[in-house]
Amino acid sequence: MIYSWFQKLFTGHARNNSNLYLVAAIFCLSRAVYFFYFNIRFDASPLPQFIQYIDPQLLRQHLLQSVYYLHSQPPLFNLFLGVGLHFFPQHYAIFFHLTYIVLGLMFTISLFLIMQEIGVIPLVNVLLTSLFMISPIVVEYENWLFYEYPTAVILTLSLLFLYRFTVHKKIRDGFIFFLLLALTVYIRGMLSLYWFLFVAASLSVINMRAWKEIVRCCLIPVLLILALYVKNFMVFHTFSISDVQIGINLASTVTSELPENIADTLIAQKKITGLYKVSAFNTDLSAYRPYGIQVRKTGIPLLDQELKSTGWFNEHNLIYLDAAQVNIRDASYVLRHYPWLVLKQRGMVLWENYFLPSDECAPFYKGGDSGQWRGWDDSFKKIFL
Repeated sequence: MIYSWFQKLFTGHARNNSNLYLVAAIFCLSRAVYFFYFNIRFDASPLPQFIQYIDPQLLRQHLLQSVYYLHSQPPLFNLFLGVGLHFFPQHYAIFFHLTYIVLGLMFTISLFLIMQEIGVIPLVNVLLTSLFMISPIVVEYENWLFYEYPTAVILTLSLLFLYRFTVHKKIRDGFIFFLLLALTVYIRGMLSLYWFLFVAASLSVINMRAWKEIVRCCLIPVLLILALYVKNFMVFHTFSISDVQIGINLASTVTSELPENIADTLIAQKKITGLYKVSAFNTDLSAYRPYGIQVRKTGIPLLDQELKSTGWFNEHNLIYLDAAQVNIRDASYVLRHYPWLVLKQRGMVLWENYFLPSDECAPFYKGGDSGQWRGWDDSFKKIFL
């Protein structure tokens, strides 16, 4: 059934494709081996802890209100979490796990069909798709309750429709491609409206003759994204979907990298505030007062809550949005006046971190106590990487 649905949706006509059945079977078998032999279990521990997530209690009791007033993240992944908690209050981890397994199967089929479309030899296609999907790091992402894996799946799926649109110029394929991109914007704050417009503009430049079709395809998706930005502008007076994250990152990678003597001079001249010296998400909210930032009560639990019901701090408190906007202004001044200094201080670090292998980053430690798992992981990297 899943195969037929994918074939109708992706190719427009059913045809026998035993290789696709084969990679789907390899995917299912590998997941059984990982679960029963390597004892890999789905990690739902981020739910009560991660700053990106709304308090589980609010997701259960005030889901729509909390998602509407969410200013620090796009809303869709938290909505997904809330649906799981609402309909499966005692077994939400199983629901999330099964959802990610389905996403993994979509990942496998999408990857296979992309390579089939561009003419990869069937045997090579099966081999590459299978090796990728049984890779230990892919499995770890698949068993981690975070938005990275769904984002990767959707982007891979969108590539299939992009290829079909560029080859066959069907409006339907182009529309689905841009709709999938809009979906990722609703999930992943880093993929913003400006990224979406850059992709659309790039395609228009590359395919000048089809620019009208591209505009038609992306019009509704871009309006969906704009609706989210306009909502945040009307409610929070910011044309953004992730100011809090942007402010934290800029404070740590730009402003804090200034030499101390330059930073102190700029603070004394009131060019920057020095807020970057306050640790991100300081639970002592009085630490923000010297910078003109104070607690504002709104009557909205998500915006007023200082600590989540789980005991972790609430990133979505309105004071962190105010602090982020100050950090963004400070970092913008530094970037305008000291761009080469910042590049010198942070450029190489950012370059090295960009190429850091995923399995050397937190939180991929599952199976670390298992000699069988560690042996397989090491063997896979030595042979295939």
